[in-house]
Amino acid sequence: MLPNPRGCASAGLTRQFPLYRRVKGGIRLPQVQIRDNESLENALKRFKRSLQQHGVLEEARRHERYEKPSDRRRRLAAASERRRRKANSRNNG
Repeated sequence: MLPNPRGCASAGLTRQFPLYRRVKGGIRLPQVQIRDNESLENALKRFKRSLQQHGVLEEARRHERYEKPSDRRRRLAAASERRRRKANSRNNG
């Protein structure tokens, strides 16, 4: 775990990234066990679905480049507005 610049032990990786589970020795990512008589393609498909459900890919995309807080608020507000318009269009026919 990276040292916390503020010196507060409670604000570690688990607070910033609640999708991960901390275990002794690091962070635990989603895993998939290959079942008996299961093809590798099916196991890979289940693994990709698991990554998608846990939000790992979305988080990796978010960390590809820095996003200013004002840009983040603007993006989230636009997404909220799209959801609101979609809900209103469903209700109004």
